[in-house]
Amino acid sequence: MGETGIIDPNIDINLIDSFSWTPSISILNPDELIVSITPTETTTYRHEVFYGNCYTHKKITIEVLETEEEDIYIGNIFSPNGDNINDILYIQGSENITLDAYKIYDRWGNLVFNLSELEINNNQAGWNGYYKGTKMIPGVYVYTIDYTKNGGPELKIGTVTLIW
Repeated sequence: MGETGIIDPNIDINLIDSFSWTPSISILNPDELIVSITPTETTTYRHEVFYGNCYTHKKITIEVLETEEEDIYIGNIFSPNGDNINDILYIQGSENITLDAYKIYDRWGNLVFNLSELEINNNQAGWNGYYKGTKMIPGVYVYTIDYTKNGGPELKIGTVTLIW
């Protein structure tokens, strides 16, 4: 949704007299043989071609799929170096989300951070890059976030890079 596509009927323009595209809505250049389209919903385009006393037409349906926006967001890199910019890795999202558990693992699978029943969008409820008071080494860590949306359980898994 919101992307531009191209429809090329693969016709030599020198062999035809005229053509038309319908519907012209969401066609950026309807007077050209090869068109750029930006449909916001599933649309069937009709291409009519006239040459001499002949006529032909083709239809193509472009299906626009609805994509769900992410329920929650977490950065993919953070630097808890004390400059107050990206110092805490916390979860952001819509207020209708209940966060049940937030866990972070090192590359060997050791649990280095664990919070439960935390508040979304709380920049103090996150990981500061330390484990048991020890500064963790820079690298890639895996997180899991268990949360509830519309009464149903959800799970988000991803990675984050820690830099100092």
